[in-house]
Amino acid sequence: MISDLRKKYMENYSGFPKEIWILTLITFINRTGTMVIPFLSKYMRENLHFEYNQIGWVMVCFGVGSFIGTWLSGILSDKIGFYKVMIGSLFGSGIIFFYVAVYNIIRRILFFNFAFNNYSRYVQACNVGILKYLYS
Repeated sequence: MISDLRKKYMENYSGFPKEIWILTLITFINRTGTMVIPFLSKYMRENLHFEYNQIGWVMVCFGVGSFIGTWLSGILSDKIGFYKVMIGSLFGSGIIFFYVAVYNIIRRILFFNFAFNNYSRYVQACNVGILKYLYS
């Protein structure tokens, strides 16, 4: 039974181009890095001793940055191409995560959290790439 399931699974996904598998692997790596976000408020409360209202503002900046970043990534993908947006997003979000870890001043964390989401819109650029490789 398990071998039948494995065989059907492999049949369903064996026809994708190599580029789709590369995008899938990179997206998996990107999403594992994003798992830091749910624990950011716990870290800020227990280790940095922030007040709950400060933590709330960090999460607000996270949401606003995500909203604006989604919009900007679509524009950038059209103007400079999805590949450049993806590469810039991956490297930029790593650098921004480093600065969030180093600075424990609330204003800087607010800024870097906003900038992370504004810059890390890898997913939209990846979607454009998938469409390109599947339907071209």
